[in-house]
Amino acid sequence: MKTFFLSRQTREKILLLGLVLVAALWWLSSAIGRGSIFLGDFRSTTETLKMQKLTLDARESIQARATAAIQQLDPSRTFDTVRLQAELDTIATAAGIANKNIGDARTERTAQFSINSAQITIRNTDYASVIKFYEELKKRSPYIGLDQLTLSPSNQANPAQLTLMVKVSSVEIVK
Repeated sequence: MKTFFLSRQTREKILLLGLVLVAALWWLSSAIGRGSIFLGDFRSTTETLKMQKLTLDARESIQARATAAIQQLDPSRTFDTVRLQAELDTIATAAGIANKNIGDARTERTAQFSINSAQITIRNTDYASVIKFYEELKKRSPYIGLDQLTLSPSNQANPAQLTLMVKVSSVEIVK
């Protein structure tokens, strides 16, 4: 390789050195990019692990607070899946909403309580009805809580007509 390089003319030597230098810079920039991605992932993972350790270290405290909070809830006011769907229908009716679709409720169980969630889609409604629906929903707190809310225009011709998609959750005390 050395003999090949030394036997070349000066301009060829400069050209070959330039090509090697470009290749080296290209490789170095790629290596720096991979290194920065690795470092970012490392930092993110480290932070996640710190948060998980803090949560696990506070497990007894969290369980004690959850138990205390559950004891303050009135079991007769909690909602199972059927009652949650019925209550969403009642709330929508009280807000003056007729065009609604309430999805099936899902349940996540723990040792002390169950979390029931359902989605309601309200189409072609006005902003005032959305506010009334929200206010009625807020009255049921902490037994029903808002998880997700998406508000979008229903049609291009009348931007005052809205589509509201809401995911709510309710707590049910396990007996």
